[in-house]
Amino acid sequence: MSLEEKHSPGREEFYFDILYGIHPISCALEAKRRTIETVYYRRDLVNHNERVKEILERCWTENVKTLPLPQSKIDTIVPKGKPHQGLLAKATRLYYKPTSCTQQSIAELLSGKEASKPVWLLLNEIQDPMNFGSILRSAYFMGCDKIFVTSHKR
Repeated sequence: MSLEEKHSPGREEFYFDILYGIHPISCALEAKRRTIETVYYRRDLVNHNERVKEILERCWTENVKTLPLPQSKIDTIVPKGKPHQGLLAKATRLYYKPTSCTQQSIAELLSGKEASKPVWLLLNEIQDPMNFGSILRSAYFMGCDKIFVTSHKR
């Protein structure tokens, strides 16, 4: 897969996501919910940043391709002003599974193996992607079992 765009009628889409920053890339490698195709890094970080070195070593262990990039190239890929910490990853898209919220569907979810005391989170029309990401990361670390997101009404 290259960094080329897929053209659809009326809009452009990518087959992949660009993750940036130490923590998001580390979490993606840990969760294994998407394929990390390539991790791009600023070469000087290998000897000066222990966390970046750990991520790269994990990539090498798991046969994930790694490539050094100059700072100027990284800055053109990452949205302006976003902190990337000299680390980017090209990863497959992470899709959600639409679920209807009915008594029957909730009962089916409760009958699953994690039904002992599940922790679920319902997010109602979250619009800011930074807030959404922060909430998801917090929910993950707090042991949330399921996250429900309502669709935005237009």
